[in-house]
This record gives sequence, C-alpha cells and structure tokens, in this order.
Amino acid sequence: MNTKLQLSEDSSAAPASISSREECVRIAREQSPEVRAAQQAVKKAQAEVAAAKDAYIPDLTALARYSYQSGIPFLVHNFGTFGVIFTYDLFDGGRRNAEIKESRTMLSKAQLDLDQVEEEVSVRVDVAYNKVVQMQNLVTLVTEEQLKKLE
Repeated sequence: MNTKLQLSEDSSAAPASISSREECVRIAREQSPEVRAAQQAVKKAQAEVAAAKDAYIPDLTALARYSYQSGIPFLVHNFGTFGVIFTYDLFDGGRRNAEIKESRTMLSKAQLDLDQVEEEVSVRVDVAYNKVVQMQNLVTLVTEEQLKKLE
C-alpha cells in the first residue's frame, strides 16, 4: 500500500469557485417550487381579502327600453323608458365583516407559510453550502499535503 501519487497541473482539478452564501440563498428562493407555490397562496389570499371588501360595494343596474305600440289610440306610438336599480344590504348580521376577518386570517396564515418555506429553503442551502466549503477545505488540505510530500 505504498502507492505514490503524482498531482497533475490539470486546471479542471482546481477547486471550483462558488457564489457567496447570500447569492446562493437568493437564487434558491427565486427558483424553488415550494416558495413559488407559497407566493401564489399569498396572492390568492390577498385577492380573497379584496373580494370580501368588495361586498360593501352596492349593486347598481341601469336599464333602457324603446317600445312601439299601436293598440291604444290615445298613447304615443313610439316611446322609451329608462331606469336605475340600486341594491345594498343594510343589515347582514355581520356576514361581510366575518368574511373580511376570515380572509385576513387566511392571508396571515399564507404569509406565515411563505416565511416558513423561505426559511426551510435557506436552511437547506446553508447546509449544502457548508458541505461544499468543507469539501473545498479538505481538497486544499490534501493538495497541500501532497505537495509537501513531493518536495
């Protein structure tokens, strides 16, 4: 087991440079499907809050009609009618407020889920980054030891 190793000057054997830890975390957060799904859940919850608030907007309908009649002699033959219908619920038993509160609660939950998923992705990237740095340090150490043996 006295095999002598000779190191080559091949550039591919040099340790690869890696991005900074913050850059790796940023890229992972941008490209993670879990983070994207959580972001979409937050957008959906925001839309639900907006829809719940829209329940306070009254319904307004306008109508117009043009008619022709020839059956009643003392009425005009051609006439038009128009109108407006305005509907609004004055008393709903607190249903609209409850829907707004529920949708805000769902938005808070979705935001917390997004924060948790982003943190999980950051932790996984940190663990992988630490392993890469540790391996690079080991490669550097072994290379230095081999160079000392060759001298």
